[in-house]
Amino acid sequence: MGSCSNTNQEQVAQLSMQLDSTRLLLDSLIKMQTQETNPSLTESSGLKRDTLKRAKEEELLFVPPAEKPQKMDIERKKDPPKPAITKRQPEPEVYYYTGGKKTSVQIINGEQRSKDFVLFDPWGKETYRFEQRIESYSVTVDLVEWHPNGALHKAVVHTNPGASMYWYTAEYTFGINNEPLWMVSTQHPETTVSFETDNSYYWDPKSKNWKKQEVVREQPVPRD
Repeated sequence: MGSCSNTNQEQVAQLSMQLDSTRLLLDSLIKMQTQETNPSLTESSGLKRDTLKRAKEEELLFVPPAEKPQKMDIERKKDPPKPAITKRQPEPEVYYYTGGKKTSVQIINGEQRSKDFVLFDPWGKETYRFEQRIESYSVTVDLVEWHPNGALHKAVVHTNPGASMYWYTAEYTFGINNEPLWMVSTQHPETTVSFETDNSYYWDPKSKNWKKQEVVREQPVPRD
């Protein structure tokens, strides 16, 4: 009995192997017949595989363009305002009355070489003012003589109009309290007319203006 069962098993195994080989043979024959009858199916499947492969490679090689950096709004800090530069004028030059600290004449420096000459009486009241200017024209002031008490006695003003063939000098005299008295104007170069003209002016304290001195000439008395 044991030998019979072993023989049957061997026969079954051989039959199974034959079936497997027969199935493989049939599959290969069917595939070959299919390729002969419709070869486009094989080519198209091959093309599809190549296309898919190429697409995959291109996808791997594709590098997306870099994004354009967005402009960031950066808030700039405003510089603090610069302090205004102010030019300091020199301290005024002061002349005093004798024996004290009462101002007689004060020279105030302005811009562009300008100066103001201010005269005061012993009680601090302004009595007269000269203005010195040096621009396209020039007006310069010279303090020439002083009274013993420190008041100004004489000043000379030079005036050059600029676009003129003449220039002028004016001589001013003052009293012991810096009050203006007389002013004599002279034209340069002098002409015959200037010799014959009296350019003397006196100070009118009421109107506070210079007034021309009128010269009264005596007329000859006719004789019989």
